[in-house]
Amino acid sequence: MGELQDTLRIRDLELRFQGGLNRPPEGTDQVIYIFKDRDFVSREDAILERTNPRRMIEIGVLFGGSTIYWHERHKIGKAVRFRQRCHYTGA
Repeated sequence: MGELQDTLRIRDLELRFQGGLNRPPEGTDQVIYIFKDRDFVSREDAILERTNPRRMIEIGVLFGGSTIYWHERHKIGKAVRFRQRCHYTGA
């Protein structure tokens, strides 16, 4: 797939990477922010390419952008997500 870009198009959505300690802005129906930096996702991609998982559990989902990305990128058959409710104040 090559180097990840800051913005990716998956189906009718635009996914935007937003790393760092500050919470990304709220998304829209067309834009979802991935609260992970590209380097982290690239390392995860390398692991997922080697292991070729059919199922995935993601704990700590914020907006769901990474779940959408990994499901589409790695053709995950079944994904379970856990969203933790907390009061995020940022850095």
